[in-house]
Amino acid sequence: MNKSKTFGKIKKRIEEAKNKWARLSKADYSYNESARLATDALLDGGVEDYQKVLSEEGEVDLLSGDELQYILKNIKAPLYSNDNQTEGENGSAANGNKSESYYPMNSDSEPVPTLHNWSAEEKPYLKDKSSATVYFQADKTNNVRETIRRCINKTTQ
Repeated sequence: MNKSKTFGKIKKRIEEAKNKWARLSKADYSYNESARLATDALLDGGVEDYQKVLSEEGEVDLLSGDELQYILKNIKAPLYSNDNQTEGENGSAANGNKSESYYPMNSDSEPVPTLHNWSAEEKPYLKDKSSATVYFQADKTNNVRETIRRCINKTTQ
C-alpha cells in the first residue's frame, strides 16, 4: 500500500516554496491546531512529547532550541489546575470558586461596577418610547446623481 505523506500547514507551505514548479497557494495565517497540540505536549510532557506530536501531525519544528529551553524553564502551573479541584454538581469547582461576572449573586464579594451606567433615572431619553421617522423618495426614477445635477443646475440659474 502506498500511504500518502501528510503535511501540516506550515510544512506544506515550505514544501511548496521549495518546488519552483509548484504554484504557491494563498498564505493561510489562520489558527493552526497542530501548533497548539505540539505546544500543549511541550508543556505537559517535555521536548520528547513535543517532537512526537510534530511528527504525528506532519509539521515542522515550530520553535528554536533557545525558545524550547525558555518555555520549559518558565512553566508555571495554571491557577485552575485539575489536581486540586473536583467537579461539583453544577459543574463548578468544589471549592466554590465561581466567576463573579457569570454568577454575581453567588459571590461573597461586592459586584464589580460596570463601566457604563444604564440607569433610566440619569438618562431621561431611556424612559420615553423610541420612534423613527422614515422619508421615502417621492420620485422613484431620480437617483442620487440626477438629484445632485438638478441642485447644481438650480444654483447656476
